Amino acid sequence: MRILVVRLGAFGDILHTMPMVADLVAAGHTVDWLCEERWQSLLVGSPAIHRVIPIPLKAWRSRGGDIRRCLRVIRQTKYDAVIDAQGRAKSALISALSGCRLRIGPAGKRATEQSWLLHNVHAPITGTHVIDQNRCLALPITGNLPTQEWQFPLPNWGDITVPVLPEQDKPIWGLNVGANWPTKVWPIKRQIEFAQTVHSSGRCCLIIWGGAQEREFAQRIHDAVPQAIMAPATDLPQLARLIQQCEIVISGDTGPLHLVRALQIPAVGLFGPVPANRNGVVGPHYTNIQSRGALWERSDMSKVHMDEITANMVMTAAERIIHSIK
Repeated sequence: MRILVVRLGAFGDILHTMPMVADLVAAGHTVDWLCEERWQSLLVGSPAIHRVIPIPLKAWRSRGGDIRRCLRVIRQTKYDAVIDAQGRAKSALISALSGCRLRIGPAGKRATEQSWLLHNVHAPITGTHVIDQNRCLALPITGNLPTQEWQFPLPNWGDITVPVLPEQDKPIWGLNVGANWPTKVWPIKRQIEFAQTVHSSGRCCLIIWGGAQEREFAQRIHDAVPQAIMAPATDLPQLARLIQQCEIVISGDTGPLHLVRALQIPAVGLFGPVPANRNGVVGPHYTNIQSRGALWERSDMSKVHMDEITANMVMTAAERIIHSIK
């Protein structure tokens, strides 16, 4: 079968959908993927994806013609099935406009904004982790739950220029400073304490950031701990190459953390408003630390206690992972 996966974004959500695509390809199917333009570099060149179809939804007012051409390409391809892996009104509408007769979407609460009305097959969602839930979306096609471990068919970014870091002979520990939700961000006081602890341990702390606001946050950490390395500005493939230089990465629940897991770099995930057992990094070289807080609270930082996670807690968890590897 030729299948279209509609997962528009965002960063971490696209990575969490990759194992489901890997399952479909392992079962002998051909997969195309439709996503927002800004995320296509995560997918172009993936060995599991036949074609990436970028759609400029963020600029739909000024680029309506591009969107119409994109939808025309989808209809002309005549897919055997479309999987709405987003489960929102926008993604469900695109699935319906594909002209495909078999439109698969999540059953139950995963289908929000009445998106289920535009699906004609509803995949039962089981499992706790979001990746396992996403893998259920392939069930109407594959017929059974996969037994193989999670696979992340990332592009080969070997030809991407590696961001230049100052020469040093110490292990590099990455500290990703930001997240989309303010409530997911580890307080700056704790991050400064951690960067200082990393330096005192004889290692090098690499401060990873994305966007202007995070850069300002990262700069404040660097000002307090000038021995740390301030990461250069990167695009997504360059970020991947930067992460690959790290011995371990510490991050809140955000796209770079999930990229770290997909790249199989050891990590400590810091969690607050989202349960770690749903979104956390899983495997022998990963651990998650969960703080108390109101579930799914996006903005009110007084309701999520990320400050309960101390630098010593994170340092102990990271050293335990490194010692288990060595």
